[in-house]
Amino acid sequence: MNNLTLPIIARDLGRVGLGCGQLGLPTVDEPSFPLRGMLWQEKKRPFFEMIIQWRGRRIKLPMFVDTGGRSACLNEVSWEALAPGINLTEWNERIFKIVQIQGVQTELYLGMGRTSGVNAVGCEWLSRARLILVADYSHRGCILIKSDEATRQALPGLPQVMR
Repeated sequence: MNNLTLPIIARDLGRVGLGCGQLGLPTVDEPSFPLRGMLWQEKKRPFFEMIIQWRGRRIKLPMFVDTGGRSACLNEVSWEALAPGINLTEWNERIFKIVQIQGVQTELYLGMGRTSGVNAVGCEWLSRARLILVADYSHRGCILIKSDEATRQALPGLPQVMR
């Protein structure tokens, strides 16, 4: 994935009724769950349109749920949409900003290396938000739901490793 891919993902989310269809639109919407998304293209990566808020600015961006990654990151194009005029030239892998992603406070980094072209949230964000990711591979849909006792009881067989 690269910077050119994100507008396509935003368009695809909009086409199936799961987003606004554009990248980085300002919004007054309040973040909420459950959140519906899609499993994108042949690798069926889970993407959701999420609300990102920083310093009073709130925008919608397509976000990849990277269960193999730890941190949350935005690419340069998305950082520019969130914080017009921000200087990213001196950033490195240790520099981050505290933002709200879908109402959950998290550290947000500039994507570098394998994540340089994508917006992603990782397993730390999923844990902090107390979410369950459910994927329906046959219909190419996915959903993020709150992990509470009622939800866990409705999903029989879901292991509970930690208490």
